[in-house]
Amino acid sequence: MRYLVSLLPVLTFSAVIATAQTGFSTKTYPAVLPATTDYSQLLSVDLNGDGRPDLFAYGPRYSASTVPGDVFLNDGSGGFGAPVALPGSALLSSAMIGDMNGDGFPDIVGCTNVGTGQTQAVNVIVYLNNGNGTFKALPAVSGNGECNSLTLGDVYHNGHLDIVTAGYTNGQYGPGGTFYPGNTNYVDVFNNDGTGTVMLKATGSATLDDTSNVDFTNCGAIDVVGGDFLNNGNFDLILTTQCQPQGQNLPGYTGTVFYVAERQDSYGNWNYDSYNHLQTAYEIYTHGQAAMNLNGNGRLDVLFLGNQNNTEGDLIEGVNDGAQSFTFNKLFTSGYFFGSAVADFNGDGRDDVSTTYDGYASGTPYGPPMLTILAGTTTGTFTDSQDFATGPSTSYSGGLIAADLNGDGRPDMATLVYDSNSRSTSLNVYLNTQNGSSTPCSPPTTPNTNIICSPANNATLNSPVTVNAASNVTGFTINRLYLDNVSVYQTTSQQVSTPINAAAGNHHLVLVSYNSSGQAFTSSTNFTVGNPTGNGCIPSTAGVSICSPATGSTDTSPVTVTAGAMAQSGSLTAMRVYIDNVAVYTTSVPSGSKTFQFSEQLGASSGTHHLVVVGYETTGGAVTSSVNFTVASGPCTAPTSGSSLRICSPTATATNASPITVSAGANTSTGYIASMRIYIDNSAVVLIPNGQHTASFTISQQESVTAGTHSLVVVAYPSTGGSISGRETITVQ
Repeated sequence: MRYLVSLLPVLTFSAVIATAQTGFSTKTYPAVLPATTDYSQLLSVDLNGDGRPDLFAYGPRYSASTVPGDVFLNDGSGGFGAPVALPGSALLSSAMIGDMNGDGFPDIVGCTNVGTGQTQAVNVIVYLNNGNGTFKALPAVSGNGECNSLTLGDVYHNGHLDIVTAGYTNGQYGPGGTFYPGNTNYVDVFNNDGTGTVMLKATGSATLDDTSNVDFTNCGAIDVVGGDFLNNGNFDLILTTQCQPQGQNLPGYTGTVFYVAERQDSYGNWNYDSYNHLQTAYEIYTHGQAAMNLNGNGRLDVLFLGNQNNTEGDLIEGVNDGAQSFTFNKLFTSGYFFGSAVADFNGDGRDDVSTTYDGYASGTPYGPPMLTILAGTTTGTFTDSQDFATGPSTSYSGGLIAADLNGDGRPDMATLVYDSNSRSTSLNVYLNTQNGSSTPCSPPTTPNTNIICSPANNATLNSPVTVNAASNVTGFTINRLYLDNVSVYQTTSQQVSTPINAAAGNHHLVLVSYNSSGQAFTSSTNFTVGNPTGNGCIPSTAGVSICSPATGSTDTSPVTVTAGAMAQSGSLTAMRVYIDNVAVYTTSVPSGSKTFQFSEQLGASSGTHHLVVVGYETTGGAVTSSVNFTVASGPCTAPTSGSSLRICSPTATATNASPITVSAGANTSTGYIASMRIYIDNSAVVLIPNGQHTASFTISQQESVTAGTHSLVVVAYPSTGGSISGRETITVQ
């Protein structure tokens, strides 16, 4: 973060008309900030549960600010209401948003610094969402080093978001008594108990110097980006630094980049103790903005904002090779970079990159603040699409977000711009007017849900089939489409619009949306390519017809449940599946539909089960049908004592063919096993309830997995709380 030395500004938010942009219009609306606040950073997510992305502004340019940050609630048209301040007076130097207590509402996590010089330490603060976009602050928890950055992730693999901070202490004094970073770095891990209450659990430290280069000395950590970069279920880190090279008076002239692997010690504690130097970052110090899949290969890459002092810098793409190594590519060279965002702005199905920076022209270090869009190509590279100024030459750039701000299905942008003459900060909102390749799909209003707008359920179409879908997921990371259990498309945008090829016949399409803690949210639809055959599974008279599983059949898990219903009176509103009296699947029925059918794969444990399908009617009545079926026993028995879990297959030593059969058993010494969940590569793929409420529980579940090495985690959840887990690394040919 860059701090400007000036008098306390008077701050007003208003839209600034940018020049030369195409495909975007500027939104103007009134909003006024208190005169004692000034922000440079933006975050965006739906904070009050109305389905609209809101804004959180933080990161003061001036230490005179008196509140941690302000929330701006979206009015639905791309405008925002009056600011609502977070409680307290802590000045946040870094912040992220995630659901810290599992209530479905996104919370804000920030860090602030206490003390000065070599005694400086970090405080982390969790602000719990009251459900309406207002927050309450939990007590601050202390850690080590100056807090320059934080990230959120499920470090301890228990379904809760933990906090990782990066910073340094023990700086040194340079010429003139100026204080510069030292090389005592800290990576602190704060464990979340599931309620949002955190405690300092682990501390790691390492020298982040490049010993082969004298200019990369006295390096201090200034940014941390987290993610499952190896697709092995671990939450690893990228650390970036600024250094004080020998003979230089200015810090931040150079920087290094390190990969930090998460490892488990002999006591079962998760720590960060393996620091792998990647490379020096083009003689510049960098901020790693975010982890996202930039080239569509399924691995998380990193965008770096590289800046030199009073000279031009580089927007750098770190392409992940999946083996703790990255290839660094310069995407764009200009002035001082400040923010970046990734979205499919032009609707061609490929992610684009946007960035804000202070212009660098004719040797002038800070010209007009600029916004550039780099269009993604079919080869995974990016080309300069458009550039436009966001304010006058006396202004400075701020953070940047991309989100569908007005609900038309297109990603928009918002950024902050500070004018040094008027001493005011403007909020620029750029609404996307580009048509794209297909009709957009509006995100659902309920948090942590997604929707497939097309193809419609039971539609008959020609190939290729255009899929339009959208998600509203807190802490969103990726959307993935599965056609007949095979992954066919993925994007880091919450909007999905893409053609997919499908053979003649009936198909099952699933949209899976993942968040940063590995949770998966799904929706599905059925469609037919070519001529439909018969009446499907819809009964000819009022009632429910269950086409699969057949009564008395023996099946493997997951079980394909195909059923149809015809309303006796009125129309259908929803259909629900119960296995052993536990509701395991519900699907809404389009308004006014008297008939409806679905096909869904549902997990079930070994043994005999009772399945009930209910169709609910607008008149308050219901139609229903039931069958009994058996899931064949897998090659696994649960432990007989204590609280433990055993994974019987697949084994870590074998090479497996897809689909793999995951067989596992668990036992709890208190209560009963309520359910078991399977994670593959840190993504939740299925939750299997234990309808019998037994202390011992076994599962046998088939899952399609791509070729390569994968992390398999099975978690059992006792009824008394907590979890029991097992982990293996498996190979699929």
